[in-house]
Amino acid sequence: WATDRDEVFRRLHEIQYTKEFSEITPRHDAMEVIPRLAKAYDLHLITARSDEVLLVTERMIAEYFAGCFVGIDHVGPDSSKGAVCERIGASIMIDDNIVHLETALHHGVKVVVWFGDYDWQATQLERASKLPIIHCDDWYEVETRIGQLTY
Repeated sequence: WATDRDEVFRRLHEIQYTKEFSEITPRHDAMEVIPRLAKAYDLHLITARSDEVLLVTERMIAEYFAGCFVGIDHVGPDSSKGAVCERIGASIMIDDNIVHLETALHHGVKVVVWFGDYDWQATQLERASKLPIIHCDDWYEVETRIGQLTY
C-alpha cells in the first residue's frame, strides 16, 4: 500500500473486522494437502494474526483443519515465530512472509519454505534472494517438496 506500518495495520484491521473476512474459507489446495501432511508429520500452526481476528482463525482451524495440528501458537504481529520454532524443535517452516522465515533460520530451522504467489511479496524479493529458501506457489508444491526432502 506504499504507506507506513501503522497505516498498513489499520487497513488490515478494517478488512479483518468485516463479515466477509469472518466467512473466508481456506484455499482448496490447503484443505486437501494439510490433512495428508498431518498424517505423516507433526504439524504446528504458528499465527501472527492480531488478537482481534484470533477467533476467526480459531473457527477456521476447528471447521476445516480439526485434528491436523499438534499445537497452535499465537505470537501476534510483533513476536518471533522463529522462537516458537526453536521451542517446539521445528525442522521445516512454511510461511508467506520472509521476515518470519528469517527468524526461523536464526533459531535453527533447517528448511524454510516461502509460500504463495502474492503481489505484496514483490517487496520481499530482494531480501528473499539472500536466503536459502524453497519457494512454493501452492500447497501441492509444498507437499511434493517436503516429500522430496524427507524420503
